[in-house]
Amino acid sequence: LSLLAQTLDKYNISVCGLTEVRRLNSGSVIVAHPDLIHPSTLLWSGRSDVHHHGVGLLLSSHAKKCLSDWSPISPRVIRARFITPKARLTIICIYAPTLASPQQDHDDFYDTLDAEIARIPAHDMSIVLGDFNAHTGTARDSFETVLGPFCHPSPRNESGRRLLDLCQRNRLVITNTFFRHRPIHRDTYTAPDGHHRQLLDYILVNKRFRSSVLDTRVRRNARSFIDSDHELVMCKVR
Repeated sequence: LSLLAQTLDKYNISVCGLTEVRRLNSGSVIVAHPDLIHPSTLLWSGRSDVHHHGVGLLLSSHAKKCLSDWSPISPRVIRARFITPKARLTIICIYAPTLASPQQDHDDFYDTLDAEIARIPAHDMSIVLGDFNAHTGTARDSFETVLGPFCHPSPRNESGRRLLDLCQRNRLVITNTFFRHRPIHRDTYTAPDGHHRQLLDYILVNKRFRSSVLDTRVRRNARSFIDSDHELVMCKVR
């Protein structure tokens, strides 16, 4: 965690969504490091029985001051609201079931996520981010306002269909797909063979604030701070 806190500081990240946190129950903890002037704060939502799954939000000291409230919804969903002098922002971090998970797990996850999105105040900027374990495909028919032209070429799978339907229902756009980047700055996951790369981690924003997103891309040089087969995905918002 201290290395992650350094990453926030290095890249001037205000809020970082985390998956597979693997902490029991829910709570918050201060994350300090000798090289940091201001400590970060971790909010997490986990299981009560085993160190498995779990999601979290790592906040910079500035973001912590703007935090209005937060809720640990489930081991797969956490929500936090921030109020700044310029805007009100709600962030939901998620960790979706894999394709191999039972159908009921998928149904429960998307029902929960739909309910949490519905609770976001109407005038808030809404950001939903995390590991959706989904391939959206490149076909944009009927999804032109949701899916951009710069998608990973993998065929759409069932999780990708669910993700697109979620965005359609809730007027969200998949920001990763609206900015042209080289594959190494687009793809967020490297398979165990070290060669095959996929786009599984997405940052969604409500359509009303689409123009506020300046860029979404992978920061590969953050790997020295992060021990993961997933890359750090950064979204720049004005």
